Amino acid sequence: MKNPLLTLRIHSLMRSLHREGNIEQQINSLSEIGEPAAPYLVRALGDSGRLGENAVRIFLAMGEPALPHLGEALKSEKSEIRYNAIRALVKIGIPAIPHLIHASCRGPSIGARADAADALVGMGEAALPQLLASLEDSWLAREILPGRVLKDIEPSSPNSLRLLGNSIRFLKGEQLKKRAGQPDLDSLMEVYSNWVSQLGKKAEVEHRTLQRPPPRFRNPIGRKARNNSAGKMKAAIGGAKP
Repeated sequence: MKNPLLTLRIHSLMRSLHREGNIEQQINSLSEIGEPAAPYLVRALGDSGRLGENAVRIFLAMGEPALPHLGEALKSEKSEIRYNAIRALVKIGIPAIPHLIHASCRGPSIGARADAADALVGMGEAALPQLLASLEDSWLAREILPGRVLKDIEPSSPNSLRLLGNSIRFLKGEQLKKRAGQPDLDSLMEVYSNWVSQLGKKAEVEHRTLQRPPPRFRNPIGRKARNNSAGKMKAAIGGAKP
């Protein structure tokens, strides 16, 4: 049952969000009210000005309790509401990733799904563990996420490649068990190949920027480089073959 006095207070506080100047007290009050104020704040996300910005601040102050409401906001047909909801979700961080994954797979429109997918790409490798876990739990995620999200994430270390490889091996095992009804893994294998290529190119760039050893180390005076330890080290870092 709604509390009329609380509703009046929420309306009064929401009107104050349009004002210039210091409104920290009103923002704190709305974040403390929490869930009863959430529907009003979701509508306010549709404002491209000060009101929408303050609504984002309030949801951030609410923290994880705001996640279900921001998840609902991702279903809106209004792009400005989705945009501000995603801004809040990305700033909340890792706890928000499941809501973005759900929206990228099951959003009500192409635009809603694309917005959520772009947010996941922007979060990069921080989203990777939960993205891969969703592949193992949902056939729809396996159909959608490789081509819409994973292909655009840039791996920074072999650990990301290892995590993706583990998921592919798990899914292949599941295919062998069920022998039917599993989606093709070609798209995941393509992502894996692209990541191998990206990491290889990154390693080449880093190798080219390594400082060369001093001349005496490369070829000590009076000794044949091929038969001594310095020569072998030279070969190991890209010099002459031993």
